[in-house]
Amino acid sequence: MFHRKPIVILGSLLAGLLLGNQWGFPDAWGEQRPSRRDQAYSQAVAGWHLLQTGDYRRAEHAFTQAMASVPDEPSFYVGLGISQLRLAKEDQAAMMFERAIQIDPHSTKAHEFLGDLHARKDGWAAAIEHYGIALRQDPNDVSIQERLLSAKRSYAAEADLDVLYSAHFVVKFQGTTDRQLARDVADHLEQIFLGIGRELGHFPAKPIAVVLYPGRRFQEATLSPHWARGLFDGTLRLSVDGLRRKPVEVVTSLRHEYTHALVHELSDGRAPAWLSEGLAQFFEGGPGAGEGQASIGSPDEVMPLHLLHGSFVGLPRRAARQAYADSFAATQTLIARHGLSRIRDLLETLATQQDFARAFESVLHERYRDFEAAWMGAQTGRRF
Repeated sequence: MFHRKPIVILGSLLAGLLLGNQWGFPDAWGEQRPSRRDQAYSQAVAGWHLLQTGDYRRAEHAFTQAMASVPDEPSFYVGLGISQLRLAKEDQAAMMFERAIQIDPHSTKAHEFLGDLHARKDGWAAAIEHYGIALRQDPNDVSIQERLLSAKRSYAAEADLDVLYSAHFVVKFQGTTDRQLARDVADHLEQIFLGIGRELGHFPAKPIAVVLYPGRRFQEATLSPHWARGLFDGTLRLSVDGLRRKPVEVVTSLRHEYTHALVHELSDGRAPAWLSEGLAQFFEGGPGAGEGQASIGSPDEVMPLHLLHGSFVGLPRRAARQAYADSFAATQTLIARHGLSRIRDLLETLATQQDFARAFESVLHERYRDFEAAWMGAQTGRRF
């Protein structure tokens, strides 16, 4: 008569071998292998590392595997949501963040990213709600504080605006006075959508939000300097006063800001400011055509490109003029050397490669620092 205990042990050993020991059975040598939960957390750790290196597809796969093994861990959903957000899967990412909050209503990062997603679509009330919850969880996070304040400013500035829909744009405007201007802006943008889209080889699939701010609401909502008449931060934001002041520049201004929208979408917001501003000037027709700041700079004050990766908004007027001029000159050189199609490839690579120098070299087959040095040498030896 056989005893049951040896059979149970033998069955456990065989099950461990057949299932790869994912359930933590002792292996043939009596050692305890990682449990299914331990393996899930290891996969999540790998996922976070892949996010840091910009390998979003593999990160998405790692978090999906971790979530399948342990479906009650909110951080896995947050990681998966961030991966999908970086892969432009915004709807799926939103579902992951919402699921994380269902499991843990205090998931700060889930609320933070949901706030960002709502802000991108000008859903200011929802953005304010999620930022508020995230800030209560982490009152010392300055970034969330700033985004909450920005959302509140935008909500106040857009509270009474009407909406006009075109094929590829959603235009918000003050209905009592700016309806015709809104129609004109939408018509111009539809033509620009086709024209620049053909040149750069990209047509956004989702409608782009446009806000026309009356009076000083543009500066109040965006905290822009007095010389700015438009900006793109996920939404095209334009000053009505700026458009009316120089109507002959309306199309060039719209071409400029729309180019920023294309560059942002192609690069997932990772293009350096000099390249984004340079392309915006290129597609508007050259320096000085529409933005006011894009004018001729001084060869004695040329700025190194690696110092022009951040926004120009906070620069003094003279420094901003120089930054715009240098951006246009550098972008002109880049286009002349490699062509627009390669520039588009560079932007697309940036969507998955955080290091601009590495992306530059991998796509254009020259080192960024070599290009910068050669360009600066040419600029400082030239008289405008």
